[in-house]
Amino acid sequence: FYGVGPLIFSGTGTLAVTGKFANGVGSKDYIRVCNGTFNISVSANNGIDTKNAFFFDYGNLTINATGTTLDDESKGIKVKAKDSAVGANKGYIYINGGTINITSVSKAITAAWDIDEDTTTYTAANPNPFVVINNGVIMIKTTGTPYEYEDSTGATVSCSPEGIEGKAGLTINNGFISVITTDDCLNSANANMTINGGYIYCASSSNDAIDSNGTLTINGGYIVAIGTSAPEGPFDCDSNTFAITGGTLVGI
Repeated sequence: FYGVGPLIFSGTGTLAVTGKFANGVGSKDYIRVCNGTFNISVSANNGIDTKNAFFFDYGNLTINATGTTLDDESKGIKVKAKDSAVGANKGYIYINGGTINITSVSKAITAAWDIDEDTTTYTAANPNPFVVINNGVIMIKTTGTPYEYEDSTGATVSCSPEGIEGKAGLTINNGFISVITTDDCLNSANANMTINGGYIYCASSSNDAIDSNGTLTINGGYIVAIGTSAPEGPFDCDSNTFAITGGTLVGI
């Protein structure tokens, strides 16, 4: 299901998509889900793939993404804006409510652009790939095996089956969130992560449960975070500020 422009879903019906060769639902602009039931199953590429933004206001979304192509394993929801005037300050994700259930080989939810992919000399053209969760029920499981290496040409080949990733930051204000992964459960790359509330369960079988490459601030919520053996762990903010002003935390 593909649109060159925005895709907006606002009814109460059901959309079932099965993809074998490309993304399940894709847009070159943004996708907004206001309501409805979505069952998306892909055995190649990503469940939902869009450029400028993804908004989920309400509804029921189930994604099963099973593609195992090397260096291009299937992701659940991927947003990746272009490094240009068209994509400037875009590439973000808002989840405002509803129910999301994702099983994916690679990342489940990702605002994907990285500063390493900067192709222009002026930062005003850069995307702003953050993730904000305001509410909702989110259940995530990733199944891939993490790896990273350089091939014979010097190119990086990798798979990072993280749960929820915001390259420019991750903010959780509320919601019921369960993330079971083979890589980091929650991740912000070179940016800040803030948890203001919600009920959050994170369990990683081979990496950190909650990992911020910037600061990590917890102002509220109930959090259980289970990491693996050292140097991985339940909470990681890479020698940056880890501030706790409220909430209940259990780290294992």
